[in-house]
Amino acid sequence: MHMYYFAYGANLNKRAMARRCPAAKAIGVATLHDYRLCFKRFADISPMPGSCVMGALWEITPRCVRALDEFEGPEYVQITVSVKIESQTMTAMAYAMRGQAVLTPPSMEYVRELSMGYRDWQLDEALLRRARYDTLKVGVTPAPQKANAPSTALVKRRSALWDPATNATGSLDALTTRPVRPGVKRPSSE
Repeated sequence: MHMYYFAYGANLNKRAMARRCPAAKAIGVATLHDYRLCFKRFADISPMPGSCVMGALWEITPRCVRALDEFEGPEYVQITVSVKIESQTMTAMAYAMRGQAVLTPPSMEYVRELSMGYRDWQLDEALLRRARYDTLKVGVTPAPQKANAPSTALVKRRSALWDPATNATGSLDALTTRPVRPGVKRPSSE
């Protein structure tokens, strides 16, 4: 009996997947319809009609499932999804976060790991950036106010280089400060 696994996050990385699940066989690029990619510190999928998540389909063994369960940990639960690969619809296992975790931006290190997987499968990295930006709410402005309501200033745009794991406040002042490397003198402002 064939078992299939739909990967959309860290398990897109073929080298990492080969370490975790040496018996897994890469099938191809797959699309999960009516879900969206989001971040709750780590990648997650949540139902959203009309959206889709790009990922990869793997053929796996029961031993692979045990390894994936261990890797994903207690935060994730197995779900059954229908994915399209080429013109065929297939049933596969995927992982989604338990409960209603809050949207939380991922670290840049984690995003780089996901980017490697996107490159492995030749997926459009703009989809990954869009999901991250949606979590960061980059460029979001407040909803229009009623005529008599007090006005509010526009929300400052955050740099795409902002790493919420190291700068939780999102302070723009922290972006201008660079660490000093040992043996390198900074020019003084005097």
